[in-house]
This record gives sequence, C-alpha cells and structure tokens, in this order.
Amino acid sequence: MHYFFNMISNMISKLRWGIVTIWIVIVIVASIFAGQLTPLLSGGGWTVGGSDSLKTNELLAKDFTGRSETSLTLVVRDNQHQVETEEYKQKLQETLDYIENNEKLKVASMYTYLNAPEQAKDGLIGDDYTTIAFVGFNEDEGFARNELPSLQKDIKKHFENEKLEVYLVGAASFWGEINVLSQEGLAKAELITLPLVLIILLLVFGSLVAALTPLLVAVASVVTTLGIMTLIAQQTELSIFVTNAATMLGLGVGIDYSLFIVNRFREEIGKYGDKKKALSVTMKTAGHAVFFSALTIIACMSVLFMVDLGVIQSIALGAMAIVAVTLVVSLTLLPAFLYILGNNINKGKIPFLNKSKNKQSNFWHSWSHKMMKRPMLFLIISLIILGVMAFPSKDLNTFTPDARILPIESDSRKGYEIIQEDFGEGHTSPIYVTVESKNKGFVEQKNVEYLSKLTTQLKQLDNVETINSLPILFGDVDTEILVQTLSDWDSLPEDLKGLVNRYIDRGKMVSIVEVIPAKSAASMETRELVSEINNTMDELNLPRDLDAFVGGETAEGIDSNKVIEGSFTKVLVVMLVIGYFILLITFKSVWLPLKAILMNLLSLGATYGILIFVFQYGYGAGVLGFTPADYVQNFVPILLLTLLFSLSTDYEVFLISRIKEEYEKSGDNEESVATGLQATAPMISGAAMLMIAVFGAFTITSVLPIQQLGLGMAVAIAIDATIIRLILVPVSMKLLGNLNWWFPNKKVKQQKVISK
Repeated sequence: MHYFFNMISNMISKLRWGIVTIWIVIVIVASIFAGQLTPLLSGGGWTVGGSDSLKTNELLAKDFTGRSETSLTLVVRDNQHQVETEEYKQKLQETLDYIENNEKLKVASMYTYLNAPEQAKDGLIGDDYTTIAFVGFNEDEGFARNELPSLQKDIKKHFENEKLEVYLVGAASFWGEINVLSQEGLAKAELITLPLVLIILLLVFGSLVAALTPLLVAVASVVTTLGIMTLIAQQTELSIFVTNAATMLGLGVGIDYSLFIVNRFREEIGKYGDKKKALSVTMKTAGHAVFFSALTIIACMSVLFMVDLGVIQSIALGAMAIVAVTLVVSLTLLPAFLYILGNNINKGKIPFLNKSKNKQSNFWHSWSHKMMKRPMLFLIISLIILGVMAFPSKDLNTFTPDARILPIESDSRKGYEIIQEDFGEGHTSPIYVTVESKNKGFVEQKNVEYLSKLTTQLKQLDNVETINSLPILFGDVDTEILVQTLSDWDSLPEDLKGLVNRYIDRGKMVSIVEVIPAKSAASMETRELVSEINNTMDELNLPRDLDAFVGGETAEGIDSNKVIEGSFTKVLVVMLVIGYFILLITFKSVWLPLKAILMNLLSLGATYGILIFVFQYGYGAGVLGFTPADYVQNFVPILLLTLLFSLSTDYEVFLISRIKEEYEKSGDNEESVATGLQATAPMISGAAMLMIAVFGAFTITSVLPIQQLGLGMAVAIAIDATIIRLILVPVSMKLLGNLNWWFPNKKVKQQKVISK
C-alpha cells in the first residue's frame, strides 16, 4: 500500500493545479444540481414489500372519495361562530372556494359538512366550532407534497384577520412540512456549526489557514454528494431524511479526515522542510488511515441493504455516497491544496495558542502511563460507568414517525391535535381492513354477508372506538337490500354517492372497513388491536372470491418494526465480521480488532441508554423542545449501530496506526502506547470536539428523528473519545502486552525493558 500512496503523492505534486481546477468545476456543477434535490425526496419508504399494509395502501389509492395519496383532511375552526350558524357555513364555503380556486394544486373532490347527506353531518362535526372535510387533489404525490406547505401558508395569511383556523392534515402535508423543517433545520445547524467548527480548528491548529482548509474540504464533499444524490433521486425513491443525514455525516467525516491529514502534513513539513517529502509521508500514514477508515464506513453502511425498508436503504446510500466522495476529496483535492500551500499552511498563526502545545503533549504521555500503571482498576471503573449509562437500553421501544415529530407550533401538528381532541385520539390513524373481490365484486350477496359479519365481529373488540363500513352506513339493513342498492348505483342521490364511495370503490370491487382505535397509532393497545383484527379475520370463513388485508399507520409500523428487528442481528454480525477483517488487514493483528469490536459494543450500549433516557423517558424534552413519546423512531437505533461502529473504527484506525508505527520502531509496547497517544490524543480530542459540535448542532433542528440521530452520534463520539480512547485503549493494550501485535507467521518484537 505504501507504493500505491507514494504513487498518488507523486502524481498530485505534478498535477496539483489541474486537480484543483477540476474540483472547482465539479463543485460548481454539483451545486447547481444540489439545489434541485429537495423537491425530489419522498416521505415514503416505510412500507414492506409483500405486506398487507402495502397492499392496503395500493387498494386505498383506487377510486375512493378522499382516500388517495394526495387526499387530505381539512380542519376548519371558527372561534366566533358555531357550526350550525349561517356565519360559520358562509366562512366554510369561503374556505372551500379559496382552496378550490387556488393556483398551486388542482382539486379533484370535496366531501364536506355542506354537501354531506344529513345522516352523515354529525360525523364531520368536532366541537361546536369545528368541522372536518375530505379534499382530494388531482396531482402527483411528490408535487402535492412540495406545494402543500406553501398553500397552507397562503390559507393562513388569507384568513388570519377572520379568527378562522384552517389546517390541511394528511400524509402529503405532513411530509411536505417535514421537508420544509428539514431545510430550515439544516440551515440553522450549519449556521451554528461552521463558526463553532472554525473556532475549534483554530484551537487545534493555532493557524488560520490550517483551520480553514478542513472546512473547504467538508463543504466541497457535501455539495458534490448532494449533486450526485439529485441524479440518483431522479431514478429511484430517496427518503426525505437523506439530506440531513448525509450533510451531518459529511461535515463530520470531511472535517475529521482533513484534520488528520493537515496535522500530519504540518508535522512532516516542520520536520523535513520539503513539501514533496512531507506530502509523501502524509499520504503513506494519514492517507493510508483515511483510506481504510472510509472503506470501513462504506462497508458497514452497505450492510444496511440487508434491511428491506426503503427509508433505511436510501439513508445508507446517502451515507455511502458522502463518505466515498469525502475519501476522493481527501486523497486528491486536499493533498493538491496542501502541496500548493507548502509552508504557508502555517500562515495566520495565533501566538498564544501555540505556546501550550508541548505541555499538552507531555500531559497525554503522562496520562497514558498513569492509566497503564493500574490497568485493572481503571478497566473496572470504566466498565461500571458504561454499564450505568447502558442500563436504560433494556427499555428500548421503537415505532414509525407520527405528527408528534413535528414541533408544537407547526400547522400540521395543530390540525392533527384538533382532530384528536374533538373526535378522539385514534381518529388521526384509523386501521383499514380492505376487502378485495377477485371476480364478482360486492354485488354478490356472499361477499356483502362477509362484510357484514366482519363488521359485527370487529365492533366487539376491545379498544375500538367506532367502526365505519357499508353495513354501518346503511344501518345494518338486510344484505339483499344492500346488494340491490349497490347494483343500482346510478340511482343513488349525489350527496349519498360521495359518502358511499368512501367505503366502496366505483367499480364495486374493493370495500373498506374503517376501524377507529381508542388510542394513538403507536400505543400498545392499538398494536394489540391490529393483532386481534388479524385473528378475527382468520376465524371467519373468507369466501373464495375475496382477499382481505389489514393496513393503516399502525399496521405499517408493525410491519417495518418486524423487518428492522428481524434484520438487526444479521446486520450486527455481518458488520462485525467486515469490521474485524478490515482491521485485521490494517493492523496485521488478531487481537486488536477483537478488542476494538468489544469496545464498540460497550460504547453502543451506553449510547442507546442515553438516547432512551433523553427521548423515550422524556428527560430532554424541555431542553430540546420535543413532545415526549414512549418510543424512539424505529430506524434510528439500526442507523446508529452502523454509524457508530464506523466512526469508532475511524478513531481506532488513527490511534492504533500511530501506536503501531512507534512499536515497529521501538518494540516497547507500553512506551509505544504512550507515545502514540501523545501524538494523536490532541488530534483525536480535537476531532471529537468537531464531531460533537457538528452532530450536536442537529439536535436543535425541529425534526425529531434527526434530533435523535444527532444526539446519539454526539454522545457516542464523546464516549469514544474519552472513556474508550483515553482509558480503555491504554489499559487493555497494557494487559494484552505483546499479544496486541500477534499475527500468524509474523515475528513479534521482544518487549524492551526500560530501566527506571
């Protein structure tokens, strides 16, 4: 590998200006594409292929009133007039006219308090001042999602002087608002991160030019990756969370890699005074470590493709892309820039920051010897601390996102809460039982009889607030009469057609039984209700002509949870094997990779514990401004698993590579550990501070899953850079002695004994 990196170094020194020019062009072009990414992202990716919940979604997209992907519930609350008054009806009509005549989205259907049949009006009234309506848009889901936040803002502005609250509630508006909040949160995080990172880099390097260089690398990497992701998003569905996750990881890893490369270059140019020699040594040492670190992250993230869930696979793809691009930037653009700068990398020195460096280096050397003097004591203390931190992880509970991930002041959240307050907690997340006829449809009496029996059985289940279906709608009339009514569809009054069409499609091949649970979608009661509904359907004799499926938000969450939980162990095992062999090749040691894996598991457990303490127990709600829920977003733990193993391995590679260098020179295990820590601890501590600043900044975004991911990453890096690197690594390497470097057919140097 030394020959390979030496060859790259020679090539860069000759073609430095060409490389920089090419990268300037790439970044400019990528920035144009990057600006087009957000509208292409999707709120989907939660459904499981072949599942009942996916089939239900497909059936709901058929010809029903107010049930398409772009259908919304319109909430209208007049704080001055009650629903029955003419004033309320007039304002409601004005609202409907405004929405119907808007220039952003074409309205396909409206089912409201004003056009519903008399027997259905009560079902659309909340409190005395509120009604709901069902609005369908004749637009593509992606287009509607991008336009709805703007339409909501227009509605709010138009009616703000009339004391009228109007909210658009539904999947498209929810994910549209998530998209807007993600962009606002990203801008806010960057506004905080970049100045803070610059200050930390100044403290680490004591030089303005050296401090600015990692920022340039990180920005180039992020912009280029977002441009590439735009091209990918045009071909396949990417999650709305990709932008935040990729930017967060890109800033962290980009600054991290360039920090180590810039530091080594400064060290070598100070030693040799020759920038070509300095670059060659830098590429063979820090460049080598960066190369294997990036490979480890990419390999670990690729394991997530074993999880058959679109949202996780798209975030994994974004993470792999950002790390791959950062690797290329770090091994081409950064070395070329450093070669051009030469000794000028130290320009803009801040005198008072450079005086304390020797004292800091001596501190780390002394620290490591103190740790290794009583290795068992510090090992036990560290394990106790990590065990206490990990203890809450026994209560880990996960589920899919709902409106509570939005901030309280968001319009979608307000509409969601009004529906829950006025109609019941479960009205925002019905369970859908879709019954599909393969042949004769619901003009066949046996099929309608099954629908009637199913409705009767479901009404008797616990935690059911209400049932809506054709038999309920027609007052449990004789099935023969119901069949005749459906057969003579054209003779139905127009206002009744709209209501009937909410529970049977116009082709009369699919019917819906809508189960309104008493509790929210994520509650254990509603999850158990889904299971009971499935059991009830199994007990009923399903006619040969029919297929029945259970779907809705809760069923979809249960399906995605099963996929994630079923994949977790496989992902963990495969990732550990990949990580082990990468470290085995990097260090040429059997025991060091095993030690690294055990420490990563300890760090992961402690991180999960803190995450649950803050978010699931709700102790961080006041500080971070979120609504406590008794679960963590279901994709966060498995993403943290791969990201934390990747980044922990990152620090392991940088630290152990330097210790290995020293050991190969001296053959003294203990002194090599002390010298390696002395050389890398300031950089690792600085890198950790930078990572914590980057990831921590994302905890102030208004999107809960990104807050959880950001805090989890920040906590993990803090644990890794302190308890793991500064205590457990020295004491474990002391206890292992020369076994650290054992490898089959490799001659291990004899331990040198240094006299006191």
